[in-house]
Amino acid sequence: MGVKTFEEKASSFEVAEEVLQEREAGRLSFIEKFPLEKLKDLTLNEFVQGTTGESFCYWLEFKKIGFGIGGGNASKFGIYRTKNANEIVYARGSGKNKTFLDDVAANLFYTELRSKIIQALAFTANDEIDKIRSLEIPMWNMVLQKILSMYYPDKFLAIGSPTVLINCAKEIGIETIELNSENSIQINYACKKAISNNAYFANWSYEKIGVFIWDAFDGEEKKRKAKESTQYWMYAPGENAHMWDAFYSEGIMGLGWDKIGDLNQYKTREEIKAALVSAYGGEGSKMNDILANEDFHQRIKIGDVIIAKKGRNELLGYGVVDSDYFYDVNRSSFQKCRKVSWKLKGSWKVDFNLVLKTLTDITHDATEDKNYNTYYERLLGIMQANGTMPSTTPIKYPLNSIFYGPPGTGKTYNTVRRAAELIEERSIEDYSEALQVFNKHLHKRIEFITFHQNYSYEDFIQGLRPDTNSGGQLSFEKRDGIFKVIADRALKNVVESRKAPAERSLEMKFDAALELFIDALSENDGIFQITENCQVYEVEDDAFRYKGDNWNRHSGGIRMKFSDLKEFYLQDVKNRRQIKDLQNISALAKQHATYYFGVYEAIRKYVAKSNPEAIPSQTIQNYVLIIDEINRANISRVFGELITLIEPDKRDGAKTAMKVSLPSGDSFTVPGNLYIIGTMNTADKSIALLDIALRRRFEFEPMYPKYDLPHATVHDADVLKKINTRIIQTK
Repeated sequence: MGVKTFEEKASSFEVAEEVLQEREAGRLSFIEKFPLEKLKDLTLNEFVQGTTGESFCYWLEFKKIGFGIGGGNASKFGIYRTKNANEIVYARGSGKNKTFLDDVAANLFYTELRSKIIQALAFTANDEIDKIRSLEIPMWNMVLQKILSMYYPDKFLAIGSPTVLINCAKEIGIETIELNSENSIQINYACKKAISNNAYFANWSYEKIGVFIWDAFDGEEKKRKAKESTQYWMYAPGENAHMWDAFYSEGIMGLGWDKIGDLNQYKTREEIKAALVSAYGGEGSKMNDILANEDFHQRIKIGDVIIAKKGRNELLGYGVVDSDYFYDVNRSSFQKCRKVSWKLKGSWKVDFNLVLKTLTDITHDATEDKNYNTYYERLLGIMQANGTMPSTTPIKYPLNSIFYGPPGTGKTYNTVRRAAELIEERSIEDYSEALQVFNKHLHKRIEFITFHQNYSYEDFIQGLRPDTNSGGQLSFEKRDGIFKVIADRALKNVVESRKAPAERSLEMKFDAALELFIDALSENDGIFQITENCQVYEVEDDAFRYKGDNWNRHSGGIRMKFSDLKEFYLQDVKNRRQIKDLQNISALAKQHATYYFGVYEAIRKYVAKSNPEAIPSQTIQNYVLIIDEINRANISRVFGELITLIEPDKRDGAKTAMKVSLPSGDSFTVPGNLYIIGTMNTADKSIALLDIALRRRFEFEPMYPKYDLPHATVHDADVLKKINTRIIQTK
């Protein structure tokens, strides 16, 4: 590239200030959690991975701060906790070099390790980087480099890849350091110093320099990975699929052969085979077992499709791989894991034999069925309830994203296409087709709202509204906002997908009977006499209203929710339990059991007459909330405590899922199938007020002016480009 070309490439480089601020916010959150002056008091358990999600090493590897240090194994931190037999212990090294430590030895080792890290930080503060290697710190260079850059970001590029750093050093002419991975910390420091001393980069922040260098020298690798096609895998989730429900709810896939431990410790097939023979005995090549472990560890990649099966003749569902391989020491079994976004769950019997192995690459397998081109398309087609094929290249978008850019660059326009693609789970190039999908699902699986300065928590989540059905007497009722409405819809879809067909059959019978009962009420002006002194007098969307002659305190009546009546029916059919004994109904239903029972008995008479349609195969569907002009509202006020719940790992079904109790007392969680798309106009000064908590929880996608468009002419595009480049340079 050369220095001149390097500068030319920088002249056209663009990155939003919001992205840089988000990166800095992540680093500052780490510094706040682990202040430099308190490192000397950091305990062993506060440091090591394998103890808690709040440890120093956990933050370095799994929190979205600085550059990534994923891959490898926990030994890269010098000391960690792991499983030995049935006990969690401290350890060093990996594979044949793994050493278990008792508490005394572990604390002695850690005390020395911590002292050396603190000394390395002191050397960095004094620009004595060359002295760091003499400390011989027993942890990976990349880990130490990340620690140093967290506390002294102005002295390093926010990059850990030795390959990228070495390539950068070659281009800018670093000749005083031997360019190898062992010297990556010194190379990083030298590159950052040389770039910062270049007048062209004098006004660039360290975050912007780091993003630019990564973009400049990692581009070819990204292109190579992009060319790799999706692979399709047949997978058995445990013997007789006994782990399927657990894996589905946790959003993972796991592999057995637990006795051989973490696959990161094995470098060759021969080592895996030796471990299998040692742990399980037996003779033969063990090739199927070896390939299953090797494929799970190395060949499966993010974006691949996993088709789960049970035995030889039953399909269970499919999903898309979300993570690289990781080893979870906190699991009692199936510790070899990958995260998977499961898209479909059910039971489909097939009249042909599925492959028998635990894990099999079926990407290129042919099929005898003339309706499909490939074997995997046939399997996916069987599992589609509506008979249509899913996209053979599953799309993957972040759960929370914000389109940002200047006015007129298509931010709101593109939310339509993104929402349609999420609903259909496929790429849609034709905008008119996307618009049809959008309109079809608007107010069902898609909601659209525009924020403004007066928008509030009560509008967005839940609040009190005047009750217009109160007979002239002022009263208030709870009203759900647009976010809770669509979140509840999405969660209901997830819950329904987890139910057995028999349970859903009962629910459909009740729903059909309820409709017949409501139709009968309409012939009697909506009135049903429950007891001599109490009657239903109105039907709402999700409840009946009922009142008694002497209930002056409730001139507007009381709501009898359909969901309570349905729960009573389900439990009555299954267990013949009394309504007062049920746990899943409201306190009001228990208090007014006599009236609920009267209405329930009337509905039950219609069950025999109800004739619901055949039970469809219920799948998990995506839901989308679009928030236009998201930066114009007071985010802290609007989102309230829900700003935490929208994080992917806090959503329903995740390992660290969280629920909150709303001011009304309702329990609430955000489901994992709800996507939030915001738009943000960077010309609006209110962007400066954008809550830092929101910035950390959203993926920002830039939308800048385009200088050429297919099927359209952009006049004087070169002039527009020069103007924009000049504006960027003078910021």
